[in-house]
Amino acid sequence: MTRWMAAPLLTALGCAGGTEPTSADDLQARMDDIGLLSHFEADADSAAAGEAWLWGETTGTWGFPMAGFQALGLLDGAGVLSVVDVYDRLKDQYGFLRNPADPLGAPVGVRPVDSRLQFTCLSCHADRVAGEVVIGGSSGSVDWEALGTDLAVLANIGNIEVPLALEGFTGAPGTHDAWGLGYQLAKQQVPAPDINEDFGYQQSPAWWSRRFKHRLYLDGSGSTASKRTMAAMYLGYGASLEQIQAMEPDLDDAWAAMIRMPIPQWTLSTLDPELWAQGEALFASTCAQCHGHYSGGADRTFPDRVVDVGTDPIRHEQMRAEEVDFINASWFGEDAPFEPTEGYLAPVLHGVWATAPYFHNGSVPTLWAVLDSSTRPEVWARTGHREADYDVEHVGLRYDTYDEPGDAPDATRVYDTRVPGLSAAGHTVGDALSDGERTALIEYLKSL
Repeated sequence: MTRWMAAPLLTALGCAGGTEPTSADDLQARMDDIGLLSHFEADADSAAAGEAWLWGETTGTWGFPMAGFQALGLLDGAGVLSVVDVYDRLKDQYGFLRNPADPLGAPVGVRPVDSRLQFTCLSCHADRVAGEVVIGGSSGSVDWEALGTDLAVLANIGNIEVPLALEGFTGAPGTHDAWGLGYQLAKQQVPAPDINEDFGYQQSPAWWSRRFKHRLYLDGSGSTASKRTMAAMYLGYGASLEQIQAMEPDLDDAWAAMIRMPIPQWTLSTLDPELWAQGEALFASTCAQCHGHYSGGADRTFPDRVVDVGTDPIRHEQMRAEEVDFINASWFGEDAPFEPTEGYLAPVLHGVWATAPYFHNGSVPTLWAVLDSSTRPEVWARTGHREADYDVEHVGLRYDTYDEPGDAPDATRVYDTRVPGLSAAGHTVGDALSDGERTALIEYLKSL
């Protein structure tokens, strides 16, 4: 099952407010009344076209020679791989997401075009959460660095066009320095020696959250109205600037699909009405100032608040005025200028249950650990992507801990929060709560 465009954009609804839910039906009515406040609108036909484009409609001849990927088998004596074997290796060895709907087994975000292999947005913006494919979140498994390293070894054999070495690009599964790579690739088009190329590791914010904020990206430096900047990573997928510019109508449709994207709904347990009401009150007093008010009719707001709560600072420190000016002087920044900030944009928490691991760098596996910093593991790896690997009580990922990454069966699947850019420090606002209060607050967060 795939969570995708199953419903139209929900518009803001009035809030009952003021009374505690006394039954499951009453709780459902209260949850419905929370409603969604959208700052942006998008045409339904454009959104449908954008969905189709994101899922894999061909947009040109860019990409990498399939022969290079078939040569990956030479690294371990398997010989030249078939196309189906290439797909299996992308999934099993490099963490790409299985797509049950593809008859040949191509992973989500991967498609063949003639003799080439294309990667698309969904290779990084989809995940398997509690056993279901969720589109619009952030990948929790892809290891681009491992794939890039292997392809670089085979560059001569398979005639692979490797734009850059990816050493240091992946900090943990699905956690990459995408901004750093973007700047490196852009500097190949327009030299800029004083621009930072190292922005630390990060996971992308959920696409379904875009319509609630005027600001975009982890640090709030971008504008939600921008459509071009989200295509910059296609430089890393082998597309030229001219080919990306030709995608602009598709980018408009993809933006519409994101603006109309439904939010994944919690279905993994039955919510407790009394506990939910306690959590709602705690959220209003503890969290709403930064993350927004989700009920209260006209009081419902999602502020574009940039904060510094002590989480790993590398990403926002590296995004200076110089980097902002570089974007704004390019085609990617022409449609909506960037602005420098000095922190991270407090995210909207709709669908937060489906976005684990947490923090901008994916360093914290559960909401419980977000709210109790003493429980955050130092070196850890998720147990898997099945429903059984999801922690319903603490909301997030089940995980194993290790003294050192090398102690794990597969060190490439480990989060080491001692590594610069992967720190799990900061955001200690929940430390003052009791365990009972955390339980209640999490019950409320499940419903957003």
